[in-house]
Amino acid sequence: MSVQTAEASYHPTTLGELDLAERLVVWSFRRWVSGTENWALVEHEFRRQFTETTAHGALRSFAMFVEALRCHARRVIRYHQPGCPCLGCDEVCVLTMITAAQAGDMNLARATGRWLVRAEGLEDLLQAAGALGRAMARQDLHLPRRIGDDTRPVPRPEQFDGTITLH
Repeated sequence: MSVQTAEASYHPTTLGELDLAERLVVWSFRRWVSGTENWALVEHEFRRQFTETTAHGALRSFAMFVEALRCHARRVIRYHQPGCPCLGCDEVCVLTMITAAQAGDMNLARATGRWLVRAEGLEDLLQAAGALGRAMARQDLHLPRRIGDDTRPVPRPEQFDGTITLH
């Protein structure tokens, strides 16, 4: 179950700052776009997170979302490799779009979608984001809203500890 808290209302920059529902989206996205050899991992995770009757539909919606993004991207969509702790801007856009669609904020979903895809792919992307958001909500996987919280101070970045992360 995904829980929204006041602590989760700032804009994350690492996977460790995401809640369960958000991690599911980013984890699945990274693996799906990294190659067909990873699709079975994503399917297994969806079967773990969703009931038997809803896993297939949720996975299909997810695959349709990525396919719409792949076919109609306005530019190169950047993502981090599986296992990287960082969170990229396009990954945040994917989360924002699915979150907005789940919350019924179609203005934000549409605006984010326009940033990601050309006009001819926008409706397919919106439809898939909405279907995935609804499937996640039925499973009690609610994506936390992280917008409109500009009054909170931005947390200071952690000091660099000397370790190197490969992207």
